[in-house]
Amino acid sequence: MSAPQVRRSPTHDAEVVAVCDLTPRMRRVTVRADSLVGLETRPAQDVELYLREASGRRVKRRYTIRHARADVGELDLDVLLHGHGPGSSWGATAAPGDRVEFQGPRGKLQLTSADWHLLAGDESALPAISVVCEALPPDEAAVAVVEVGDATDELPLTATAHVRWVHRGSGAAGQPDLLARAVAELPLPSGSGHGYLMGETHAMVALRAVLEARGVLHEAIFVKVHAGRSAIAVSPRCATSPAPSSPAATDVAFAPAATSANDPSGDRVTEETLQVIQTQAVLQSGGGSGSVSVVRSTG
Repeated sequence: MSAPQVRRSPTHDAEVVAVCDLTPRMRRVTVRADSLVGLETRPAQDVELYLREASGRRVKRRYTIRHARADVGELDLDVLLHGHGPGSSWGATAAPGDRVEFQGPRGKLQLTSADWHLLAGDESALPAISVVCEALPPDEAAVAVVEVGDATDELPLTATAHVRWVHRGSGAAGQPDLLARAVAELPLPSGSGHGYLMGETHAMVALRAVLEARGVLHEAIFVKVHAGRSAIAVSPRCATSPAPSSPAATDVAFAPAATSANDPSGDRVTEETLQVIQTQAVLQSGGGSGSVSVVRSTG
């Protein structure tokens, strides 16, 4: 009996053609490759970059495709700068003319018709949250709850989305209590809803329990998770030609668009694992040192 065929995403050898800092900790890197010309993408798909650690060991980091321009073979990747790992180091130092190899596009997120859509996550999920909000039909309400360090991490979303920003201040990133409280207290529209939860593992599985308790069907919740990380500040800079290298970011290994529990193209997080993590998150969560702040409501 022959082994099942494994379908793999294409590999691309691309050039960095532009960089621009969107916030002190979010940097857009634009890459171009001939193999990307004519390649269509779906909302919130990502690419898996092949990078190197300081030791020389090859590692992979996944980033959501923020914009795709198939006519010229370009992708915009928004990279969160948050620690010492190879992903942040690449994002902080990337300059026009650099070469980078990656695989993709990949990801199985499917937009499902509903009366309203709730998107929740931390700043690492902003690219995916933004893409999904832009892709939703105008007659289906989009409600976003996003945890960030402070107002400097905020980015504008589509004008039709209702946005609630959660400021954690000096609190540790990746804890479930602030987002869970914000989602639990959030007025939800009437009708059927769909949830998209993207962020640190413990926080997202705790959020799923909150949504299910509020009546959202289990199968109507998409969960995409990553490992924890710490954050740093980086001075803003934009360039479309070679620029001086930034100081190396200080982060831990982290994938801003990491493995999804619903995405069989990556290392699958099993339902049993999510249930165990969810129980641990609920038991471990307590009052945090951050604060919930509604600073923008549009649409």
